Amino acid sequence: MKNREIWLAETLVELADTSVADFDDAAYLATLTTRLAELLAPAEIGLIIAEQNAGPRVAAATSEQMGDLLSFELAHGEGPCVACYLSGQRILNHDIGGDGERWSRFATKARAGGFWFATALPMRRHDDTIGAVGILDVQGRPFSDTDINLAQTLADAATIGLRQQRALRQSTRTSEQLQRALDSRVIIEQAKGMTAARLGISLNEAFELLRGHARRNNMKLSDVANDTVHQRLALLSPSQNAGRPGK
Repeated sequence: MKNREIWLAETLVELADTSVADFDDAAYLATLTTRLAELLAPAEIGLIIAEQNAGPRVAAATSEQMGDLLSFELAHGEGPCVACYLSGQRILNHDIGGDGERWSRFATKARAGGFWFATALPMRRHDDTIGAVGILDVQGRPFSDTDINLAQTLADAATIGLRQQRALRQSTRTSEQLQRALDSRVIIEQAKGMTAARLGISLNEAFELLRGHARRNNMKLSDVANDTVHQRLALLSPSQNAGRPGK
């Protein structure tokens, strides 16, 4: 690795760059996993992330074996990464299979894969935990406080970046919904005015004509209004309907 201070600064800038139109969650989380693997080599790294209104899933891993272990944790509800996500608290240098092992099924699978120590770091900002970083050691060595703190710094930076991106997406969706509602309201008002003027009726009566046509034909009111404004539909008043042949 290049000078660690320079590498850390460049990585933090990289993780901060989330306000882009083509932001890709999967690529971003893969980048975080790669950078953590560089920092903690030769450890295996994996991420679980909770989507909005959904439970946690495996989002990235440095190997298929690591991904399988995280999937095992999620499936069985036990293991350091799942415990970290649920509690929002770090789990540091857990001796896998040691005395008083908390997660026997996880320990059996992890030790069979050659892992000795497990660390899990929360992806948390304030009271919002959006995921966890799982770190498995393959050399039988605990991580130093410096390594842990640097890894947590990267996880925190990524958490902030993801939260900002999610907030931006939500804001964009809300703006689009409001704009659609405004556009719909405008065209309905236009259709009311055109219908009222053409038939010589009040705006309220024109609105009832539009709404009644929409209900009878299982159409959206905005679609009826759009057809009216663009002269694809010309509604008749009740008296005109009554005077038509066959009525």
